[in-house]
Amino acid sequence: MTISYDAASQSYTVNTPNGSRTFGPQDQASSDENATYYSWTNGSDADALMLTKAGDSGPFNYRYVAAGLKRYRAGSGTEVGQLTRLDAFTYGIRTADAAVPTSGSASFAIGITGNQALGDAVGRFDGTGLLAVDFANLAFTGSGLLTFRYPSNRYPLRPDGPYSPYFGRFATSGTLGSGSNLFTGTIDFEMLAAFRATLDGRFYGPAAEEIGATFSGLGVNDLALVGAIIGRRGNAALEYETLAALLTPIMVSESHTNLRYVDNGAGTSFSSVALGRGDSAITINPAPLSYFDGQDFGPANKVPERSDARFTTYQIGYGENQTVYRVYNVGSGNDQLVLSYATFLQREFTGPAGARFNETSIFGLQSNYNFLPRSGHGLYQGVLHGTAIGSDNNADRFALTGTAGFDFDFGAASFTGTLNPTATNLRTNVASSLGTFTVANGSLPGFNGMSVAFFGDIVGAPGATGRIDGRFYGPHAQEIAAIFSLTTPGAGTTLTGIGALVGKVQ
Repeated sequence: MTISYDAASQSYTVNTPNGSRTFGPQDQASSDENATYYSWTNGSDADALMLTKAGDSGPFNYRYVAAGLKRYRAGSGTEVGQLTRLDAFTYGIRTADAAVPTSGSASFAIGITGNQALGDAVGRFDGTGLLAVDFANLAFTGSGLLTFRYPSNRYPLRPDGPYSPYFGRFATSGTLGSGSNLFTGTIDFEMLAAFRATLDGRFYGPAAEEIGATFSGLGVNDLALVGAIIGRRGNAALEYETLAALLTPIMVSESHTNLRYVDNGAGTSFSSVALGRGDSAITINPAPLSYFDGQDFGPANKVPERSDARFTTYQIGYGENQTVYRVYNVGSGNDQLVLSYATFLQREFTGPAGARFNETSIFGLQSNYNFLPRSGHGLYQGVLHGTAIGSDNNADRFALTGTAGFDFDFGAASFTGTLNPTATNLRTNVASSLGTFTVANGSLPGFNGMSVAFFGDIVGAPGATGRIDGRFYGPHAQEIAAIFSLTTPGAGTTLTGIGALVGKVQ
């Protein structure tokens, strides 16, 4: 296949064995720091193109090589259509055969991207890793992490819709051509299932500074899979995708717990408290950062005077119809705990018949149960945030803050932990330590249970009862997040509270 660029019309023409298509400025659908996306339609036929951008840093921006993904869907006269072709390619300034090294070795930091047919939809995957080349022995090996993105059930036919992400791994190996700029081999994927594709690559740049390769094969359900690898010389894998640097909009599961109560008037005393729990989904759009969990909220709803390094506050509506969100910030700007893959939000709103709700949800980039440790211990330290109501008919409302720590025994599929909450009365601003609570009956089903969940009972002072329900997050289970509910004597009353805890492996 070939790709050509016409500077006068600023258009790209992609010729494949299955046909030719030209994409110009009028076909540009979107653009981000990594790539430009084009979309062409003619009735029920649709063609889409993704081209990585030039640059000197990042997993998809290079000086001498670029990658492209093309997908064509032939219309069937229905809304769904029928996916017929997927293409992947690399292009750029290839290294001359004579300039390819014949001795020594080199390491390349690589990015990987691709598409897989999924019936009438397309899945996408992206990742990073390292590839080692032994020029003297004409061999290479490589491996890394990737995220496979399933089209969300809510938006299965929208190319710009959010994906449901799932962590995976890849490994590649093969041989170099003797006296020529060529390397070939295989690439193995481990995601929901294991599968293999064939790989064909070249070196790029005057002195083989960069690499580019394409691969194709059959993936899940024996449907076509294609992709590309591009990279530059380097000894460390490039930064992997985090919540603070998402490559695409995503839809992820959201576990929540809520506190329902009645405001006796003016928000100064409360009664009739009850607990609830549920699961749903939340959509995160990276640019600009915004969310959807039944309502859209983002930059237009931000309340700067109620936001700080730890929380960003959003407000939708006013008075009895308002909803307030507080999202725990991820990334290096959080001065309490720096998280990459897990976070939580607190939501306050008024329900039917004047009932008020405080709700806490955890969400993020969940781990793959296949990659959870199966032996040894994992120690995690973190913080907790929540809210509580006293027990009488004119009860006060409290903010819960504190620390938490856990010891996960992966081999025994069990864990222990401690929570050290403080309750601050929101009327008097008096803070009261509630003591130390421990986790009893801590269980984590793990790989054998096809689960990234953990759960247990919270025990402490006489009469205290509680429950914790959490998940592992990150490609290597680097982080945890959990919701909890707790009823306990303390702060001069009996508190009924909820909240979230987040932590990092030590």
